[in-house]
Amino acid sequence: MKFGQIAPGQRFRWKGEIWLKTSPILACPEGQDKPRLVPRSAPVEIPEPPDATETDPAPGDRIGSVMAEFHQQLQARLNTLPVSPEQKKELARDLGLLIQQTAESLRRSLRT
Repeated sequence: MKFGQIAPGQRFRWKGEIWLKTSPILACPEGQDKPRLVPRSAPVEIPEPPDATETDPAPGDRIGSVMAEFHQQLQARLNTLPVSPEQKKELARDLGLLIQQTAESLRRSLRT
């Protein structure tokens, strides 16, 4: 499977580590807060859940999926704004970073 095929908020294995996809092109190694650019064509694996009978996702996983949905909703509204394509691109980048920072802050708060 390729990195571009998985959804934001999903965990995956790449380069021998577990990562969390935070946006269409960014991911954080598990336990770290600094996102890194991951090529969309990077081959990744979806790890097996620790307990296959467990259906309730971990709070950190729920945060990722909720924030990804929120990001998509904001992006859709951003596309309706009467601004230039360059301004939309800049706003989209800023929104993505803010959402990513908020998600990481929420995850950190769950760990403490």
